[in-house]
Amino acid sequence: TRGNALAAPALDAPEVVFMFPGGGAQYAGMARDLYETEPVFAEWMDRGLDVLQTKLDYNIRALWLPDPEDQDAANKRLQTPSVQLPLIMIVEYALAQLWMSWGVKPAALTGHSMGENTAACLAGVLSFEDCIGLVHLRGQLFDTVPSGSMLSVSLPAEALRPHLAPDLDLAAVNAPNLSVATGPQAALDRLQSTLQAQDIDCQRIPIDIAAHSRMLDPILDRFRAYLNTITLNPPKIPFTSNRTGAYITAAQATDPAYWVDHLRNTVHFADCITTLSTDADRVFLEVGPGKALSALTGQHPDVTPNQVIGTLRHPQNTIPDDTYFAAMLGRMWAVGVNIDWAQIWGEARRNRVILPSYAFQRAPYFIDPGTAAAAPHSNWLMRSDDIDSWGYRPVWTPHYAACDVDTTGDLSDSTPQTWLLFQDDAGVGAALATRLRTAGHEVITVTPGDSFAKQPGGYTIAPERGRESYDQLLHDLSLTGKLPTRIAHFWLVTGQEERFRP
Repeated sequence: TRGNALAAPALDAPEVVFMFPGGGAQYAGMARDLYETEPVFAEWMDRGLDVLQTKLDYNIRALWLPDPEDQDAANKRLQTPSVQLPLIMIVEYALAQLWMSWGVKPAALTGHSMGENTAACLAGVLSFEDCIGLVHLRGQLFDTVPSGSMLSVSLPAEALRPHLAPDLDLAAVNAPNLSVATGPQAALDRLQSTLQAQDIDCQRIPIDIAAHSRMLDPILDRFRAYLNTITLNPPKIPFTSNRTGAYITAAQATDPAYWVDHLRNTVHFADCITTLSTDADRVFLEVGPGKALSALTGQHPDVTPNQVIGTLRHPQNTIPDDTYFAAMLGRMWAVGVNIDWAQIWGEARRNRVILPSYAFQRAPYFIDPGTAAAAPHSNWLMRSDDIDSWGYRPVWTPHYAACDVDTTGDLSDSTPQTWLLFQDDAGVGAALATRLRTAGHEVITVTPGDSFAKQPGGYTIAPERGRESYDQLLHDLSLTGKLPTRIAHFWLVTGQEERFRP
């Protein structure tokens, strides 16, 4: 039977949201095994790469699927925006077609930055060929922009804005407590030093482009000129707007000015998830390489971790892509999504197997009172002249353990520690993390997921893999010099499970 993987009992056919990541998610060899085993995926990859190859003077397939000895060189070359962006877009579109061939139809779409271009293409706003051209041009224009950088900060957007210098911009609002600053390298260096001095967790994004910043202003006219040459249609599938966080309108989708503003301004991805999560029975499927959007969506208060599912393995995971995809098909079925299993069974005859019912063993388990080994002595009540025996003498008195810190206060008198905090889904650990960080403690969070992955402010590990994920966690903590002095485990704290009722 299907497992109860959603916060509420799984429906027969919950709606599915396709999520498309943006730049930086790529890695050489992504989806290699699906290309070899899934004809639909291979067909769309070939179609897209054939279109892209006409615009290039190098072999894009050699960078996407390099020989083992060329892996590192390919990954380095894929950091170039004009190389990585169109390849990510083609992979995402081919994965979307693969999911739909398995019967998984999206009720809505969302994308992060360049990923919204893929969402628009799948929704029919622009053609597959035009979208490849648009994203390739986007990358080419990025190649001409002076180098910059981006900084992910564990603060809400409202709290980060006062820290931004005049030459910095807010690139993205990724989660309720996670924002991204963008701009020149030197300005971000100063911002990072200021935030770290205040014990605010921040992490540099490995990209040398100040995306969604004023540094892109010189390329906007060329981007607009291309948009004016292609046909833009109203969307056939609803998708959210990074500009507003709400569903995009037909007027916005067909206006070249909207897509120019989308390239330049802040990505409101957290607001997109807020809009999509108003329906609690939706499954959020990341359609693309990496786990970035899965991690961000899992941080949203209205989304439970089991509602978020990926498509491709993490690049550090050695499991074959087709095996991983089959497991994700199983997860989709477990939460109630209908899958076209005829592709697996074909014309094979399948018979229902009648299993024997379980006969309850009517065995009593009550423990009868025992019988005393010897008859009790008869003690007559007699007057005693010993006053000490007239009453009970307390020999142990319960009291609270000694505590030097007032835990009901703001913890300001506590000695700063490094905490490893295993986050629960009821918010108890999150509240403690906030109090500890406010008091000057360093908090590293750990959340359950499909595989080991590092994310801003903490990690995701796969508990079902046993010691492997914990060894990776401790190894990375050791390398970064952040071994904990305190550990708090909240995974057994639950707030959304329901008691079984027969």
